[in-house]
Amino acid sequence: MDVPLLPKYLPTYIDTDITLRVKILDACGMTCTFCHNEGTPVVVDNRNRSPMPFLASGNSGRTSIYVATNGATFLPATIPPDEDFAHALQKLREYMGFTELHLTGGEPTLHPRLPDLVRLATAQGYRVCMTSNGENGARQIPACADAGLDRVNFSVFGTTPNELAQVQHARFRDPAKAAAKIEALRASIQACVDHGVRAGANIVVLDHTHIDRVHRLLDTYAPELSVRLLNSLDHGQTSIDAIDDLLAQRGAVAEAHHLTAGASG
Repeated sequence: MDVPLLPKYLPTYIDTDITLRVKILDACGMTCTFCHNEGTPVVVDNRNRSPMPFLASGNSGRTSIYVATNGATFLPATIPPDEDFAHALQKLREYMGFTELHLTGGEPTLHPRLPDLVRLATAQGYRVCMTSNGENGARQIPACADAGLDRVNFSVFGTTPNELAQVQHARFRDPAKAAAKIEALRASIQACVDHGVRAGANIVVLDHTHIDRVHRLLDTYAPELSVRLLNSLDHGQTSIDAIDDLLAQRGAVAEAHHLTAGASG
């Protein structure tokens, strides 16, 4: 008698998000048309606006897509590595149980005292990570590594100059400038590899037309770069199907299912 094969179940892990995200400055050298900018207005476009509402986009070419709906009533300031910040980190760790600090922006590598922020946070017992587009990482990452930086999540918006240019504001769709940004990203990833900082990439897969760019990303940077594929809520099942097909094309095998309480995804 044939014995039916038992279904193969993936191990499932349920964790709690204990990461503190801190927007350390608003400045950014890119003008991505889908940027949420941590929900706050672009400072340079709204500094002299009174009364509100704040502009979602302005002369800078940058955008903050949720400004009209999230009710932000302030402009963010650059966070200094001072005693007030250290005290806030200490109390949040003590009362909320945070163990990881994730630095965001804007673009964190444009912060003039980024290594000092990393050093201050590690002294408070945090594992320090950062989200970056890579535009200034080659200059900042070596000193940040010495200060204790653990990981950088690179946001990858295009794997060719034309791809990157197409998601920038119309005034800044210059493939030559986009090529320079991609080269800066490569240099930033290499800086992580050279200085022992873990490197990952976040890339959104909207539909099947985005599969080739993920292949290029993996072919260019693997295995030094850990790649996370994100589905688009706006594109629904089409996005999920594209990710499934991409994984099948790479011959990927599922190893585990992770659920994180408190995460946005």
